[in-house]
Amino acid sequence: MSDSDDSNGEEFALALTYLGFNRATAGVIVEQGFTSPAMLLTVTEESLSDMTRQVARNNPPKGVSFPFVSVNLLKGFRHWAASQIRCGLEANSEDFSRVKAEEAVERMQEEQKLVDGMKAMTPKKPEVLKNLSSWVKWWESWENYIYHFRSEAKCPLSYIHRVHTKVTDEVRDIEYEDLDEHLMNNTVLEGQHFAIDNKRYYAEFKSYISDGPGWTFIKHFDAKKDGRGAVLALKKQCEGESANMTIKAKAYAKLGSSQFTGHRRNWTFQHYVQAHQEAHAELELVGEAVPETKKVQDFLANIKDPTLQMGVTHCFGEPSKLMSFESCQQYLSTLATTTRAYKEAGSAARSVSSMSTAANSKLLSGGKGSKRKGGKGKVNTKGYSNEEWWAMSDAERAAVVKACKEAGGKGKKKAKKDRQSSVSGVESGDGDGDNNAPAPAPASNNAGNQFGRRAHSGGGNNRGGGNGNSD
Repeated sequence: MSDSDDSNGEEFALALTYLGFNRATAGVIVEQGFTSPAMLLTVTEESLSDMTRQVARNNPPKGVSFPFVSVNLLKGFRHWAASQIRCGLEANSEDFSRVKAEEAVERMQEEQKLVDGMKAMTPKKPEVLKNLSSWVKWWESWENYIYHFRSEAKCPLSYIHRVHTKVTDEVRDIEYEDLDEHLMNNTVLEGQHFAIDNKRYYAEFKSYISDGPGWTFIKHFDAKKDGRGAVLALKKQCEGESANMTIKAKAYAKLGSSQFTGHRRNWTFQHYVQAHQEAHAELELVGEAVPETKKVQDFLANIKDPTLQMGVTHCFGEPSKLMSFESCQQYLSTLATTTRAYKEAGSAARSVSSMSTAANSKLLSGGKGSKRKGGKGKVNTKGYSNEEWWAMSDAERAAVVKACKEAGGKGKKKAKKDRQSSVSGVESGDGDGDNNAPAPAPASNNAGNQFGRRAHSGGGNNRGGGNGNSD
């Protein structure tokens, strides 16, 4: 029955009784102008609650009541009708049942939880597309980002860029994983919901494209704010035949050149796994599906790390791992992590043991011949590295501190005594002074004869003006 045939309200009133309303109440609802499911869409869900409260306050006929559960199911009836129309189907009363109303109410509650969850979670934004050659990786980031937007069609906003335009019977007959997936593929790309979602999609998409080379391919969609037209145009440019060939060549080159020979700071086993996963994703995006066994064989062939060879051999002999790349890489990832952890733990233990031994040796070493009376070693008061210092026990560190204090006190006393001895030796001339200092010169007998008349007299044999005391 079409919506026009349902205009008299009889079928609609009967459908209301499925929700728990009695005949009298169903008649009152019809009298309010709701004669078909489509008429429910002329008001909001909240308005339906307002209508029932208003009727209840205005002295309704005897027997009229609005049970809470029935009113809630009436909102589910409206939700079902809206979903039917968005999917290009007719919303007729004869196609409705209480079970569908209950399913619609559950979906309403689920949608509210999804909206609340999206508000609490901030999806990671993609980077601005600066280079079309990085389209594959950028598209993955964009798909994840736009999926978290709830649309007017009550499903992820990413339905805008789906491949098919028309919703055919083949599309409707597919069994989808969840209702979101069903709506993304079955919602028609027309009507008020699509007009709102399409403009919203364009606004988001433009903000990541307009500052890069992709703007050239979408700017003519700017006038109409056509999100679907813009995204499909750029997608076609970046995923065309020639682009696909380039993507395939790069992906296969990455698979062939990536090797794992052992853990490095900038190349761990997880980096190796990620390189293969990215190459597989790029190939899948351009329609080049790689068989699981081929993925595993390429993956195992380039693992050259000796510590993982037993694991590689195990994977070759285990059908469940040979037929699943994910199962294989998870097994080897765990093996690589565990092997490295044991290796580092053993290395750390040997390092601590060696450091502790060296510290104890240094603690009790005072150089050559540094033995105290009684055969005990002298505590070394020279410098320690941080590792050596903290490798000692509390008692050993306390011994070093004590020895440093004692050495410091003795050093001050010795320095003071040396200074006093040096001064005393110079003043008294005794043997306590510097033994290497030159002896003082004896006083000259002709002191003063170097000046005056004698220095210039010609007496004796001193005519040349020389010193008369010269031999």
